[in-house]
Amino acid sequence: MKLILRELLETSKTKALNVLKGRRKKRKYKKYAICKKYNYESHERRECKQVVNEIKGCNRRKSGEEKEVEIRMEEDERRKKMKAKGRT
Repeated sequence: MKLILRELLETSKTKALNVLKGRRKKRKYKKYAICKKYNYESHERRECKQVVNEIKGCNRRKSGEEKEVEIRMEEDERRKKMKAKGRT
């Protein structure tokens, strides 16, 4: 279970979260949807929860950084356009 999640984490964190949640039905145990589907033991469920928390943490950290980068990129593009307009 953990290996599958780790591989998914390398590709994309949202995919990994979606896999963990299973279908996006509002369930009491949606975090453990996959664990329940395959009847994992409770300790394995706990490990899943840890992985979910890791993924969520990564998402939170990344999203902030990515937003900053995007804003910087937009500002750089604006500056370039302004410079181009000024020169012609």
